[in-house]
Amino acid sequence: MKYPISRYLNVRSAYFPSFTSDGQRIAFIANITGVPQIWQVPLPSDPDGVLWPDQLSFETDRAMGVWCSPAPGDGRLIYARDVGGNENAQLCLLSADGATETFLTAGHEDAMHIFGEWSADGSQILFAANRRDPGLFDLYLQPLDGEARLVWRHGEPGFLIDMRFSPDGRRSVVRRMSSSFRHDLFEVDLIAGIAHRISPSDEDTRYEAVSYAEDGRSLFTTTDLDAEYLHIVRLDLETGSMAKVVASDRDIELMTCSPDGRCIAYAVNLDGASELRLLDLASGETRTAPALDTSPGVVGMMGWRRTSARLIRCA
Repeated sequence: MKYPISRYLNVRSAYFPSFTSDGQRIAFIANITGVPQIWQVPLPSDPDGVLWPDQLSFETDRAMGVWCSPAPGDGRLIYARDVGGNENAQLCLLSADGATETFLTAGHEDAMHIFGEWSADGSQILFAANRRDPGLFDLYLQPLDGEARLVWRHGEPGFLIDMRFSPDGRRSVVRRMSSSFRHDLFEVDLIAGIAHRISPSDEDTRYEAVSYAEDGRSLFTTTDLDAEYLHIVRLDLETGSMAKVVASDRDIELMTCSPDGRCIAYAVNLDGASELRLLDLASGETRTAPALDTSPGVVGMMGWRRTSARLIRCA
């Protein structure tokens, strides 16, 4: 049987998953209506059950990302969208019932905003933006009931991404991407606004993912420093020393630490397909996650439930 090409051009997709704080629902982006919007679906009580999602955003412009609050009992989420495809992402806070939208970046529509992370209590967020100069990105801290504060006035070209709060909420790690193969890591004192480089300044070094360890005194990151492939290391923030945690003869493309700090999930590129593995940091045991009931593919995103009991992956 022959099908018209339009059938293949209208394949729909779902991506950018995020657990709600109660762990009972998943927010994500889908282009079911033709334009990527925010949707949410409850987790079925029956593992084989299928539930239809509810649409949460109804903009004419595409949604670009969604992040649920991690605070217990907080059903709010933040999503990013641009206007007319201009890629100047704006950040919008959506209430738990989906009825109230607050544009956190109103008045700065000409700037690009890169979301970083919610604070653990859901009271504030980190983001980067080029509000001051189109060619420079600075780090901002914004309480959700107030105005954004410029924390780090960054003076060099490069995107600021992967902004993460330290466990005590007083510091942030920031990854600067100057080019595809030139990355740097910084730690910023959010109170004093002082930043210092925590990665070696070698050229053409990649850092593709970064997370604070549970103790806040070290970081886990993937890097190709002194190696052919991306691997996972633990970076001591006091000494700057790095210790290999997972070495591989293939690139480790994704990495995320569980909220309780006990486990690292990572994806290994095996001849173009992803294999998801879980590392228990206490025992050192590594196990491979069950394969998807589909043909081999690439894991594009991962996210943990707040209790660290479940991991969602997008492939």
